Amino acid sequence: MTHPKVSIVTATWNRGKHLVPTLKSALQQDFQDFEIIVVGDGCTDDTEQVLQPYLSDRLRWINLPHNTGSQAFPNNAGIAAARGEYIAYLGHDDIWDKSHLNHLNVALHGNGAADFCVSGCISYGPLDSNFYRVTGFFERPDDPFVHFVPPSAIMHRRSAVKTSGMWRSPHRVRPPVDADFCLRAAHAGCGFVATGKATVHKFPAGFRYLSYMRQASTEQAEILRQMTYPGYQDQIARRLAAARASGQFMVSKHPDYAAVPPGELMKRTRMVRGIELPDLTALTGAAVISQSDENRGFDWLQREPGKPYRWSGPNPRPKILISHTAPGPVEFTLDLHAMLKDAKERFAVKINDQNVAVTVRPEPRVGHVATFVAHLLPDRHSVIELYAPLTTTNGKPRAIALGDIRLGPLPPRH
Repeated sequence: MTHPKVSIVTATWNRGKHLVPTLKSALQQDFQDFEIIVVGDGCTDDTEQVLQPYLSDRLRWINLPHNTGSQAFPNNAGIAAARGEYIAYLGHDDIWDKSHLNHLNVALHGNGAADFCVSGCISYGPLDSNFYRVTGFFERPDDPFVHFVPPSAIMHRRSAVKTSGMWRSPHRVRPPVDADFCLRAAHAGCGFVATGKATVHKFPAGFRYLSYMRQASTEQAEILRQMTYPGYQDQIARRLAAARASGQFMVSKHPDYAAVPPGELMKRTRMVRGIELPDLTALTGAAVISQSDENRGFDWLQREPGKPYRWSGPNPRPKILISHTAPGPVEFTLDLHAMLKDAKERFAVKINDQNVAVTVRPEPRVGHVATFVAHLLPDRHSVIELYAPLTTTNGKPRAIALGDIRLGPLPPRH
């Protein structure tokens, strides 16, 4: 393949087998005049071995010599290696509809004044959250300056980077690198056109607290299966309607980035995803983990001023990071300042993917407490996952309000 029409660039880092559903969604496109360039950001896992059966002149693998912590550098490497007239991006945990490239090609090819084309994108909340946020339906000239669109929904002429510039280092810019790339293109005078079709399924890691600690691709595989069902387009229409009804249609707007120090958003993003973690310490006695204010994706809402607790968010399986190790069993006590009815009746706990027996009892001091005994991992962070079915209160999906977490090693048995 000497000169494909489109070069698909997929930046990845240590996603291994979970990259396969994403690649399948690219390979099954109705529009087939493309090449795929998968660029590893210093991958150290089995990604190359997973890709081996797919490698050809049409699907190439490049691995950067060291991890840069951002898609910016892999995307630049992909553009440099591209042979196509157009560059399309596909996030390593996103899925394209079969018609995606065809709609982009028709829209961009049919508008000689446009350099960028965007498609409609459905971002999915965590499993069973029934949350959908939609972007990419540009209709007004100022939309490229106002609305964020993820890279998986973007295709641009390869020549456009001569005008707008390549992707920039996250350490040098205030916005996220993808927002910076598109905003610079808009301010440089690049024309934007939209397909008006929802052809991207995005599973934002920013919605999924600690998602990089335990990666999965079940949601992506399920979307691929749904594409084969007769009622697939009806499902898409219902999700778009749900986003409109819940006020989540075209609301992903660029904030004022001026007050954000360069590189700060990259640091926050890595913490939400579980790439950067607090120091691991040995648990030698009783300890208390109090609620703090950092972003925890859709697992926990922001702490209300002056309150010692945080409400769980749209994720019915909110997670708790434990930065301790211990050689033996540990007793946990969770202060539950509020516990809505459905959550109280069906509350359950896992730690490091293992179910544990939990007791919930009234406690006048806080409302309820949940206690359980479990083992921590000996050499890395542990993750507690609560199951708390959601109830909508005051228009917000909530289940529990979590306060202090008290933990301590149990004395050895004699």
